[in-house]
Amino acid sequence: MNRHATAGSTAMDDSEEMVAALRAHIEAAYGGQVTQITALDKGVFRIDLSSSEAQVARVFRLQRAGHISAAKSSAAVLSYLQQIGFPAERLASHNSVTKFHGGEVLTTHFVPGKIPEPSPETSRKMGELLGRLHTLEVPSEISWSGGAWHHLIAQGGSHDEILAALTVLERARTGASEDQISAIARLEAALEAVDDLTGLPTALVHPDFALVNMIESANGGLVPVDWTGSGVGPRLFSLATLLYPASMRGYEMLEAAIAGYTAHITLTKAEVSHLGKALMLRQLTIPCWEIAYRERDPVEIAEKLSSLYKRVQRAVKYTKQAIQAAETKPTTNG
Repeated sequence: MNRHATAGSTAMDDSEEMVAALRAHIEAAYGGQVTQITALDKGVFRIDLSSSEAQVARVFRLQRAGHISAAKSSAAVLSYLQQIGFPAERLASHNSVTKFHGGEVLTTHFVPGKIPEPSPETSRKMGELLGRLHTLEVPSEISWSGGAWHHLIAQGGSHDEILAALTVLERARTGASEDQISAIARLEAALEAVDDLTGLPTALVHPDFALVNMIESANGGLVPVDWTGSGVGPRLFSLATLLYPASMRGYEMLEAAIAGYTAHITLTKAEVSHLGKALMLRQLTIPCWEIAYRERDPVEIAEKLSSLYKRVQRAVKYTKQAIQAAETKPTTNG
């Protein structure tokens, strides 16, 4: 596998100097006084304004020439979802992407509400939303690969995420002990064995359809947020980001997610046969990011590979049971 990939978060550093510059930038671009800036994630800020409702600013590094920027690709997806009325963040204005500090800022309206509590009903709603997303016709202007985790790589698909993870492991070899190099080799072998799901059905995908990226409104509806890295990719890759966490909370949660999803999408035999590799992929790439950016010991991570394989095998078993249950569930005529 060719390991030439640009790995690293899309976000800029959250220094005091950068935050002060962002305050001035938002006031100049949108008018009004910024009354408060609250960090929500790396490079993501809630902006409270005196003249309008709260906004969210995502600050991105500028990407290499010839590639659509993460800010512009996110804005294009959000614009499309807004046009068709699909639940998502809404762009703050017609000019929601502005140049800033050698990079760009994407500004959206803040979505009021809270992260929902995990429950079978929440899992069902999430599955239904993701199924609806995967039925959408992808417009021609959204042509780039999506689905990769944006903390690891700016923009790309499952193949790019694997390459980015291999790149950070290669860098981690510098200064590593013999035990750590051996552990890195085990992680590299595990990544090399993971399928990038090429050839499976594609759709418009969200890169991390997890509970933490859902906002529950006052009426109980869910709004998916953090669409950075969205684009066209294997729908199974996106589905796996919902199913694996659900499986860790028990069969009932997983069954509910599958019931919601399969109300809109019927998985192909090829997709079902690739469940294990799809569920494994993100569970391998996140630890690689943690080695690079959280200084986790590769030895500690490699020692947990066998238990990870067992958890994934159990998740595959439960998912297949849930799919069968959804297929055999009797329908009622309204």
